[in-house]
Order: sequence, then C-alpha cells, then structure tokens
Amino acid sequence: MISNSWQYHILKLFSRLISLLPYPVVLFLGRLLGPLYARIAARQRKRALTQLQDSLGVGSEESERIISNLFVKLGQTFLEVMYMPALTPAKVQQYITIENRHYLEGALKEGKGVVLLTAHIGNWEWLGAALAMAGLPLTTVIKRQPNDQLGTALRIQSLIAKVNGQRIAGKNITLLYGTGITG
Repeated sequence: MISNSWQYHILKLFSRLISLLPYPVVLFLGRLLGPLYARIAARQRKRALTQLQDSLGVGSEESERIISNLFVKLGQTFLEVMYMPALTPAKVQQYITIENRHYLEGALKEGKGVVLLTAHIGNWEWLGAALAMAGLPLTTVIKRQPNDQLGTALRIQSLIAKVNGQRIAGKNITLLYGTGITG
C-alpha cells in the first residue's frame, strides 16, 4: 500500500499536469476515465445496479444506462477536482453561475450567518470554490479523510476554510452569528 505522503505527492503531481490542460480536454479525459473506473470498481458498480433495480424498480437496461452515465460524471468530477489549482475567478465566472446570490449577501449584510445545504450532486467542490472566489466567506463541514493532505491543499488554493469534526462547533457557531457561510 502506498503511504499517505506518497499518495499526496502523486495526486499533487497529477493535479499539476491536469491543470495545464484546457478545460474541454479535462472534460473529455474525464469521460474516458469514468468507464475505465467502472471496470475497476466492478463490485461497487454491480451493487449500484442491484440497488437501482430493487429500490426504483427500473429494468436492467435502464439501470445500466444510469450507472454508465454516473461513472462518466464521476470521471469528469474527479478530473475537475484535480483541475482546481487552475481555477481563477475569471474561469469560475465562465463555467459557474451563482443564482440568487443576493439572498446570501443580504443575510450577511444583516449580520446573519448562513447555513448552506447541498447534495453531493455535480461538482460541489467547485461550488465552494465559486462562492469563495466570489468573495463570500465560506467554511465547509467535512468528514475527516484517511489522507486529508490533498483535499486541504485544494481547498486552501480555492480560499475555502474547512472545519473537521473536532473543531466544528465553535467555528461554525461563530460563522452563524454573522461572519460567514457554513456549508
């Protein structure tokens, strides 16, 4: 097994290389990576197919289509996360639209903190980067990861503070009293 330090350095190098590419190429490579990962994660793929069929009552052909699309999106999302060091405010504005921003700004102007809830649908890492680069003070609540070095590096690069489970209460209570957004 590769040590956490080596994992960090390998992924950091990979991230630097991906960051050199134009964004459309990153998406294209992600579309290729997804099906490859689907083969590697065959057990998880099979479990997902079974759960789709059992819980949603969809047939095998429809569940295959859904899971295939899911893995394509996973490949793209992974490479987008690796591309985060290349994000600039101009690139964020080009690819991300923050709708109803006035609600966030209004709550902050009134001295109210904001709790921002989102599902893990799409690239939620980019959402945090977009909010932070738009000048909105954001702290994310995350589960402690087995190797947190890379995630921390990517979040720092995009101006997102993180709060892990050990320091969550005090930091987020402060944010809710008007100094920022907790998501």
